[in-house]
Amino acid sequence: MRVTASALVSAVLVVLASGCGSPSEPDAEGSQPSVRHTSDGSGAPSSADGGIDASYSVGDYELHLTCVGAASAEGPTIVYLHGLGGDGGDVNEALAPELAERGRLCTYDRVNVGLSGREDAQHTGVDSVEDLHTLLTAVDVPPPYLLVGFSFGGLIASMYAGTYPDDIEGVLMIDSSLPTDAEVDALIPPDERAQVIQDQQANGERVDFYATLTEATALVDSVPDVPITYLAARPVGLPPDWPVRRMRALISANQREFVDQFPQGRLVPVRSSHDIDLEQPELVIDEVDRLLGH
Repeated sequence: MRVTASALVSAVLVVLASGCGSPSEPDAEGSQPSVRHTSDGSGAPSSADGGIDASYSVGDYELHLTCVGAASAEGPTIVYLHGLGGDGGDVNEALAPELAERGRLCTYDRVNVGLSGREDAQHTGVDSVEDLHTLLTAVDVPPPYLLVGFSFGGLIASMYAGTYPDDIEGVLMIDSSLPTDAEVDALIPPDERAQVIQDQQANGERVDFYATLTEATALVDSVPDVPITYLAARPVGLPPDWPVRRMRALISANQREFVDQFPQGRLVPVRSSHDIDLEQPELVIDEVDRLLGH
């Protein structure tokens, strides 16, 4: 489960700040997590009301998917993307069952966390996008989707929207990582910067964070003209010996620049720590309602 952040340097520094959850690593013997049901996707186990709680192959490993509620012609499926170090169950801490009451809600564990399989090789955000697309296709969870991404999950949500624009009805980014986050790292004092970057790359998901930022930059222009909201935590918690004023100004400017690239972009500053969904869940739900046109 996620640990509430007491300070966050920006969405880039989730490992140091512990703002995105407790690591989900294999145990000392390298044992794999148990799952309730396994399927190759040919006969997806689900209840009559569309419920799913099972693992499915996406190639070299399986990903665990949970869906609540049946698909509705009245609105999109809500897909929640967790932060680094968290898992799909993070949504249950504050946002469910409210999200499920608004339509079908699907959450999943990315590779190397939660109930999903493990993979030794490092991967990038593009791989995560393809994993999610393969998963949703295999289990027959059809678009359109409203993507709700927390922290690093918000960056993956934006990349998914840029890769599969026809499948997206809206995107909600909750204090998410941005393609420009490396610029923020460049302001960290040199004697600490290398360690920060090293720790960020050593995340439990084994994702190459900085390569993912480059990939995300290339996909921004392909994001469709749909409602996109970015909920931005204020003030950003930073170590006092860092250039706090400069870093906060750059973070705010980058968030504004990112949102302004989209015709229906919306930046909402929120007085909160990084964990906006835990501290102000009603605000997140209200924004989902706005994106759904309720």
